[in-house]
Amino acid sequence: MATVTLDRLTKKYPNGFVAVTDLNIDIADGEFLVLVGPSGCGKSTALRMVAGLEEISDGELLIGGERMNETEPKDRNIGFPLKLAGVPKAEIEERVGEAARLLELEPLLANKPAQLSGGQRQRVAMGRAIVRDPAVFLMDEPLSNLDAKLRVQMRAEITALQHRLGATTVYVTHDQVEAMTMGDRVAVLKDGLLQQVDAPTDLYERPDNLFVAGFIGAPSMNLRMARLSSGVGPDGGWQLQMGSQVLDLPERVLDARPALRPYDGADVVVGIRPEAFEDASVAGDSGRPSLSAEVSLSEALGSDLLLHFQLDAPSVEAGDPDALEGIEDRMVIARVHPRSTARPGSAIELNVDVDELHFFDPETEAAIRS
Repeated sequence: MATVTLDRLTKKYPNGFVAVTDLNIDIADGEFLVLVGPSGCGKSTALRMVAGLEEISDGELLIGGERMNETEPKDRNIGFPLKLAGVPKAEIEERVGEAARLLELEPLLANKPAQLSGGQRQRVAMGRAIVRDPAVFLMDEPLSNLDAKLRVQMRAEITALQHRLGATTVYVTHDQVEAMTMGDRVAVLKDGLLQQVDAPTDLYERPDNLFVAGFIGAPSMNLRMARLSSGVGPDGGWQLQMGSQVLDLPERVLDARPALRPYDGADVVVGIRPEAFEDASVAGDSGRPSLSAEVSLSEALGSDLLLHFQLDAPSVEAGDPDALEGIEDRMVIARVHPRSTARPGSAIELNVDVDELHFFDPETEAAIRS
């Protein structure tokens, strides 16, 4: 296999539209890297530049340490039909047999395409790539046309196969759940710009900016405007004013995020994951500060319960240039224990794990940490 280096990779079309700008990613040998982002963010264009299907406007592409900018797609060792490559028939049969064993397709080798299920056809497509012994696997939303159940099955199969092969893989998807469950690292793109590249857990726990915070996670992070103040809480401590409600912040919250202290008396964007809430009637006295709410909607998912409620603090839309003007009526979502008896119209007290709060600068939209 091989390393892949995207060094300031840029794609600019003749009409002046820039699809990808200064994309810098080093992909290790054997790594599974996922490019994720909304439609039009440049992820497929970046993949096509690696494949040689899009001309590189600026920057360098290295595969295995060799510059590939001007190399034809067929010479990049990312796939070429075996017959056209002149591989002997006996070797073709050996490679096909090995791929069929890996993918559990041996009983189906004599079947016509029409006799295969969607998942089997997907495995056949993987087999075609495997037999070519490529340096890099490139996959552009391979599961997008499958139904939900089959998509879950196939993403597990692709991940397991990639681990067995140790194959360097670049995988494009718009589905952040797919990205988080499959990638060794995930690169988040927006408007052709790399926002953050990190391990899935780090993206979730330490998003670098508002866009990543709002994009990663399902349901997405609740983002609200708030006022941070010191000397007003119990014993002169810190407080977070969110509309008409207040959360007391222990000193340890500021110690863990020293860059927050200069925001004393200023507005910040606060992010609360749905998982950071708990129904006080189920959790009991946890010692955590709480918010009072009236449930507008409940969704029972079996393993947990999603509660939607109003909070009179301006909502922030991640990545929206007009976001900081606030949208008053956006619901907050809490993920609580399924034993909660909260239902639409009922009052509820929700404890908040303030150690799991995220803070962002309203002007730069960057995370406020250290």
